[in-house]
Amino acid sequence: TAADILYDMGGVMERRGMNVEALDRFQKARDIAIELSDDLALGKALYGLGRAQSTLREFERAIELKKEALAILERRGDTTMMAKACISIGNDLCALDRNGDGEAYLERSIELANAVGDLSTMGYALSNLAGCKLTMGDLDGAEALVDRCLPIAAKLNDPLMTSTLLFHKGYIRTGRKQWSEARAQFQRSLDILREIDMPARLGQWLMEVADVFVHNGEVQEARELLDEAFVIATRIGHQKLLEKVRENRERLCA
Repeated sequence: TAADILYDMGGVMERRGMNVEALDRFQKARDIAIELSDDLALGKALYGLGRAQSTLREFERAIELKKEALAILERRGDTTMMAKACISIGNDLCALDRNGDGEAYLERSIELANAVGDLSTMGYALSNLAGCKLTMGDLDGAEALVDRCLPIAAKLNDPLMTSTLLFHKGYIRTGRKQWSEARAQFQRSLDILREIDMPARLGQWLMEVADVFVHNGEVQEARELLDEAFVIATRIGHQKLLEKVRENRERLCA
């Protein structure tokens, strides 16, 4: 349907960091779904709108939209989309430091994905739960989930999943004061991400890794990563990322 096409277009734009355009497509998809009384398309459109709000770091609004989407998807019995919505809600809750609630949604997403044998969604659920464990300082719990997920990423030949897991490994090694290993994991993660078309995520991760480099005394390397992030944010017109990169560069030069 037209709503489904708009939803897919919004997803492509979202991955490329074209947030305003993505939001517009998701809104149009929602309007068409309402007009046609298409519940499933409406659930997907609301989920997309919620993701767009997460990108803008409007997490409370994002959770509202995604919970509304989840309720519709539950009525329609779309288990895979339910699992994806639970992953996204869990991530937002962890971003708000509501880690217990976030874990509950992420664990539910694992159960849902397992119930329908959706290996890809299962992998992303495990990976995101590992990220939540990291924010809580649970290095052992995070590493167990990463190790459980790495074979899934290899089986699916999924570069984004692999990059995410290596990114987590970098933080785990950093937390254990194993900087040389952490550095290698971060570099491998970024190298993979450079090869796929997700500039917004690459820009965000470059900025985050630069901060870790600074704390480990590698200021010049951090500066180079921030310069790369600045070029990406400028190219895709991602204003929020651009502002954050500028702030970090100024702090580094101070």
